[in-house]
Amino acid sequence: MKKILFIDLFCEYGHNNINKIYIKNLLQKGYVVEIAMQESYFNTLDLDVNLLKIKLPEKYFKLKQNRLIGRLNQVLLLKYISKNITKEKYDFLFFTYFEEISFYLSGISFKSYLMVHGNAESFDNFIKRFFLKKIGNMSNINFLIFTNHISKKFTHHKLSNFVVENHGIPNPITCDSSISKNHFKKLLEKNKHFLKPEYKYIFIPNSNKFGFNFLEELLSQDFFLKNIITNNIYILVKGGDVRCNENIIELPEYLNDDDFNSILINSNIIFLNYPKSFENRVSGLFFECISNNKILLLPRIHSFTEFQNYFNYDPFYDNCDNLFNKISKLLKLNDNPYNNKQNMNPKLSNLI
Repeated sequence: MKKILFIDLFCEYGHNNINKIYIKNLLQKGYVVEIAMQESYFNTLDLDVNLLKIKLPEKYFKLKQNRLIGRLNQVLLLKYISKNITKEKYDFLFFTYFEEISFYLSGISFKSYLMVHGNAESFDNFIKRFFLKKIGNMSNINFLIFTNHISKKFTHHKLSNFVVENHGIPNPITCDSSISKNHFKKLLEKNKHFLKPEYKYIFIPNSNKFGFNFLEELLSQDFFLKNIITNNIYILVKGGDVRCNENIIELPEYLNDDDFNSILINSNIIFLNYPKSFENRVSGLFFECISNNKILLLPRIHSFTEFQNYFNYDPFYDNCDNLFNKISKLLKLNDNPYNNKQNMNPKLSNLI
């Protein structure tokens, strides 16, 4: 059995699902997994405490918003790891995050797999591209990439040392439906909106992060606004300042787990309005929605179209003009929106 050291140099809430998915699947495939993480972050993952073998110093996770200090801390973390392990102990290291410049400058020399998140976009930056290609030309480094489209970026830059693996789907949200519905009701009442059985809800969880111009354009169309009013459709917008009528309900940028989960579970459609510039990434929220059998409304970009065979419906829209017609069709869908979801989990057969 191969023994690996599973390392998260980021240790942020947004990594929870991907970390749990890959640790679970590596263990199921028979790998011996040991973990290097910030202890306080590891404790939030609800994993076997015996898996944590290297506690990464808390001081290296401070001041992440400062890019220079952040990169310096990344170098120091990598050197700390190097000092605390030997090449003989592990078959390879498995990084769920890396920053190109600091990873290369750290001089780490262990056989490693590096999970690619937004790193493909680094090819568009001269300095980051230089370091990413330097890493890619190291004989003991392999990238782990989530889609075939993203892999083409690496191939274009003459890098072939990668494996394409599925992101995987997290466990569905577990909660009592009546408790969740009541939580959702109280959350809406804070916004002076009162739940009725005939109301339909569309949740836009990423308006402030991606595609906000598109949302403004959409909500400026009289045809769209008149139709959502006539059909008792309410749009829940997380973050941003977009209120233009009573059918648009603004939610705080930060939602705790109970708030977010109750909105996700009780919304009829989840609208992920990512721009085309996002197509060299994947969305963890996309997989979370599939896990919970939520109906999705999606732009036609590679981040999503690569998974269209798993859909039992057409989730894609092309422009603002046909969006309301698409919403009307999606609201009529019955259960069982996805097929073969288990095949979306990582296979891990190409890790050597």
